[in-house]
Amino acid sequence: FFFDHLPTLDLSTMSGPRIAIIGAGMSGSVCAWALRRAGLSVTVFEMGRGGGGRMATRKSRNLEGFAANHGCPAFTASQPWFKSMVQQLMDEHVVRVWSGRFGAYDAGTQTATEDPAPQVMYVGSPGMSSICDKLLSDAERCFETQVTSFERKAERWVLTDKNAKEVGTFDWLVISSHSL
Repeated sequence: FFFDHLPTLDLSTMSGPRIAIIGAGMSGSVCAWALRRAGLSVTVFEMGRGGGGRMATRKSRNLEGFAANHGCPAFTASQPWFKSMVQQLMDEHVVRVWSGRFGAYDAGTQTATEDPAPQVMYVGSPGMSSICDKLLSDAERCFETQVTSFERKAERWVLTDKNAKEVGTFDWLVISSHSL
């Protein structure tokens, strides 16, 4: 299992720490998932309407059934732990092998060429954010909450949102967002 390849945490020295993660993109989602698997309390703050970050799929308002992945339109897996994670997500129908075509368009000559895929590529199913949604499913999630500041008080992290409202106090803080 892919988490077995990551460094382990010594939970014997912890008495149920509360952990805040700012950002619900791929890195924040994997971090939340791994910490939850270790039995820790995790709260994820995301300024958007849901998880995913750059793992996004946009659906057309005008063309029924048309959707495009952008930001991270597809990905590869080369590390053993990540391959294992991708396989688990494929088994759960959250990831699938991408069957699209690669190509290039030259605007100067207005010509298109097709290239073979460099290696196996994967996409989220039904969309890219599905991967983060699955990884975050066991964590407390605070969407549409933009954390704009944090301060250390009495050996804990106090988080404040864009409305100057305190949104929580935590033992650990992970920042996985560009918003701060």
